[in-house]
Amino acid sequence: MRILLVDDDAMSRELWTMLLEAEGYAVEAAASGEEALALLERAVQSKPPEVVLTDMQMPGICGAELAEALRAASATPLLLAMSGSQPQPAALKGFNGFLLKPFTIEALNEAIRTAAPSHKKAHAPKVYVTEVSEQGSLASHPEEDAGGLDEDIFTRLSHAMPTAKVQELYALCLSDAKQRIQRMEEAFEAGNDADFRSAAHAIKGGCGMIGAVGLKSLAGELEEVGLSKGNPGTKVTLEQLMVTCEKFERMLSRRWVCE
Repeated sequence: MRILLVDDDAMSRELWTMLLEAEGYAVEAAASGEEALALLERAVQSKPPEVVLTDMQMPGICGAELAEALRAASATPLLLAMSGSQPQPAALKGFNGFLLKPFTIEALNEAIRTAAPSHKKAHAPKVYVTEVSEQGSLASHPEEDAGGLDEDIFTRLSHAMPTAKVQELYALCLSDAKQRIQRMEEAFEAGNDADFRSAAHAIKGGCGMIGAVGLKSLAGELEEVGLSKGNPGTKVTLEQLMVTCEKFERMLSRRWVCE
């Protein structure tokens, strides 16, 4: 099955491309709604994607406007939206399904299976909300150590791709997390709440997908609190986030050696 992935965040595109290809999908990625439309128009005479998976919060055309344009540009693919927060119903008009970040490949597969039979009915789409809750698979085996790894997610990834690819996936996500933590530190010093929360949100999503339980939890806490409340514990939690990231890296290094 061919999937067109649309996300303005470069790391998210790379991470999701690796996960989707490991699952057996053929993936083409676009950095914006405009780029996605251009790709679809070029693919009309060849092999257009069966599924479009797009982020809801991007600069330029997005949301219901993008869904309408995508349907006009292609032979009615299955349209799935994704976001870190629940959008208003009007924003989901034209979509067949909605996934709340962070979500697993299994959740995506289920959304495709569930929505596929009725996806031709674009005028009255049924929206399916598929999310990973704190009591679900992302936190099914949280360790007391804040650097803990969800073993279920790690096992599924290990079965889906070679060890070298799994190592690359985790290294990519952790390297990105460190860079975003640095941006959060800069935003903290500058009092830039929007940038602070945005970076925390991205870390939460990426780490959630790879089962980095502690990192996801801390990033989610920082995203929720932000800088607007002047919480004196924010700086401490931010420092803890970097420590946890380094601790998680060391834990993975020991695991690679043992294996």
